[in-house]
Amino acid sequence: MEMKDLMSTTPESLAAAQHKALEEFVRDKLEYMLHLIKTREYPRAKNLLGLSPAGDGTGCDNHYICFADILGEGADMETVLTRLATLEAIIK
Repeated sequence: MEMKDLMSTTPESLAAAQHKALEEFVRDKLEYMLHLIKTREYPRAKNLLGLSPAGDGTGCDNHYICFADILGEGADMETVLTRLATLEAIIK
């Protein structure tokens, strides 16, 4: 990005670009997961999951669609939705 473009970027336009990119990334990942399930490629689908161990010995381990590759360790659908809502609030 050139300096002139960078300096003309507003928080709102940056948030809008991030919102659009995140929304597209999540949609693509979920569509890919659906494709893997429809084509019965279960081992490959499992590779998209993260593990949330109970840790205290009293709960249950959980597996979730992992978004750690873009939003950090432990990022799940709730993390994605929170980030999308935060970005949307900046845009408005």
